[in-house]
Amino acid sequence: MLITNKFKNYIFDFDGVILDSVEFKNQAFKKTVNRYDKKIVKKFMNFHLNNLGLSRFRKYKFLCQELLKLENTDNLEKELSNDYSKIVNKKILKVKFIKGVRNFILKNKKKNLFISSGSPQNELKKICVKKKISKYFIKVLGSPKTKYQHMMYIKKNYKIKNKETVFFGDSITDYRTAKKYNFTFIQVGNNMKNKKIKFRIKDFFDKKLLKL
Repeated sequence: MLITNKFKNYIFDFDGVILDSVEFKNQAFKKTVNRYDKKIVKKFMNFHLNNLGLSRFRKYKFLCQELLKLENTDNLEKELSNDYSKIVNKKILKVKFIKGVRNFILKNKKKNLFISSGSPQNELKKICVKKKISKYFIKVLGSPKTKYQHMMYIKKNYKIKNKETVFFGDSITDYRTAKKYNFTFIQVGNNMKNKKIKFRIKDFFDKKLLKL
């Protein structure tokens, strides 16, 4: 059965699913913490890479409180987050789409399309506007709300059925969120390895996308 016939609701993560921005953002995170000891940087980057779906604010809180063992870290967390934003905002519009995703969105624009990301919602909406894709999505959802909260909001307000919904993601957070709400999960790319994941596609030109 064609995926476009089976599902009525498509939920997309953003980085690594819509924009090919994962490695670009990995480097941005690393650049913001290079002032610290190499061991601290390594632990922070491991935490980041193992939690791609988390917001940057949660990641910098982990750095400040768990790794640096600091108290009253709000100002430092904000400083690091602002540094990250400055790096990303300068170049994010030059980052390309994941192959085939824009065509996939256009072909399915009459379906219920949503974005659920760990990026700050206000920044995410601006990027979608500038990338000229915002009009295709019913809702663009980001932090500070979590992806679990995004799904609660979508289910409550749009009455979507679990069996008619697919979540395209590339992180363990995406996978766990989809499983919690009994949505079909499709991994995009190779950012994680989990034997429990049944459906994987390289990009949106992947022929495996045509049927499940």
